Order: sequence, then structure tokens, then C-alpha cells
Amino acid sequence: TWESHANDILRFMYTNRISMATLGGHGIGGKIALSTACHHFDKVTGYFGIDTVPTNQYYLSLSNSLEAMLKACKESA
Repeated sequence: TWESHANDILRFMYTNRISMATLGGHGIGGKIALSTACHHFDKVTGYFGIDTVPTNQYYLSLSNSLEAMLKACKESA
């Protein structure tokens, strides 16, 4: 599942002592970056996807919320 891929990324970050990251990917990698950002937004500073779209309406709405949250954080910094 997309959530299990996101958890794999989080495990990789934990194992390599990476506390925060900007994630990106191409195609399916972009979807995994989006899923990770949505499920672990406290560990992700941003994400980008190249040649990809959200997997379904659920992730589209999470993506829009995440982008709004990241924008608000930048404006308050």
C-alpha cells in the first residue's frame, strides 16, 4: 500500500538518522513522496513529484491540505 511505502521511507530516515527531509520522485516515486508527506508530515519539509498525480481523491485532498500547511509555516517563519 502507499502507506506501507511511506513507512519504509520513514524507517530509512530513522535508520540513517535523518530527522527531516524534502522528498521527491518521478512517476511512482512521486506518489510515494506524496504518501510519505501526507502520513508523516511532521518529518517532511516538502515534496515534489515529476510526471505524477495523486493516486486518488483521498491523497489529492491530503496534498492540498499539506501544501496549505507548508505555506502557512513558511509565512510564519
